[in-house]
Amino acid sequence: MKSRRKTSGAVIHPLFEDFRSFLLIVGPRRSPDLTLDRLDPLDPEYGPGKVAWRDKQAQANNRSTTLFLTARGKTLPLTEWAALTGQKPKTIRQRLYRDATHEEAIFKIDAPPIAPERAAHVEAPTEAEASYSWPGSRPHAWEQGFRGFVTMAKRHPYLRLYPTHAFTRDVFLAWVAGNILADASRILREKYPGFDDPEWDEPPTAALGDEIHRRIDVLTQPHDQAMRRIRGDKVAYDLWLQTLRRYSAVTTLPQDWAHVFRNLR
Repeated sequence: MKSRRKTSGAVIHPLFEDFRSFLLIVGPRRSPDLTLDRLDPLDPEYGPGKVAWRDKQAQANNRSTTLFLTARGKTLPLTEWAALTGQKPKTIRQRLYRDATHEEAIFKIDAPPIAPERAAHVEAPTEAEASYSWPGSRPHAWEQGFRGFVTMAKRHPYLRLYPTHAFTRDVFLAWVAGNILADASRILREKYPGFDDPEWDEPPTAALGDEIHRRIDVLTQPHDQAMRRIRGDKVAYDLWLQTLRRYSAVTTLPQDWAHVFRNLR
């Protein structure tokens, strides 16, 4: 844990700096085969509630590059689905490349060809899609960013594993807005100690007047609404949760477009 602070910038909670305190919180290692693992591989901090003793297989399944598939009420790494169904992981990946759903890819169900209207989902949006309510005063910029996102996803080694219909405007909004909101909150915490501290009834007045706070005002409600909608779409939610938030080479991609949405009105 401490060596990773030097080599990869890991953060260690003060309670973990002292071994006695660490041992009381985490407990002793039950087997020499176990090592300390962060529950969320994208969270740099080692702290209470964020780590566990795990073996090599469990840690491999917890990497940010692990592809998780959801089918029949279960979410497991692709390699585990392959072992359970007696297939090679490559076989399941090939079905995903052909735009199969997770269930079709795992259980050897031939994926139907994409219907013309489905394939044209992004290129020729319906009237309802064309009137999608993007936040701020630059809806055309959001729409352009969304289309670029879908074009990129078709070529991306991990994103292209998902079916076309998973790439919705709600997923894009939740992804990009979530990154911008997190970035804005980080900036305000650094500038105004106590900002978004749960023990404060209200954030510092100066923070509320900061132009950075405008991003939070504009994006919070649309982001929350988009998240509520994608939670009702298993494939879209899986895309957002398992890949857009977990895979390190993907989580930073919103910054390619984020500059377009910095000056929100």
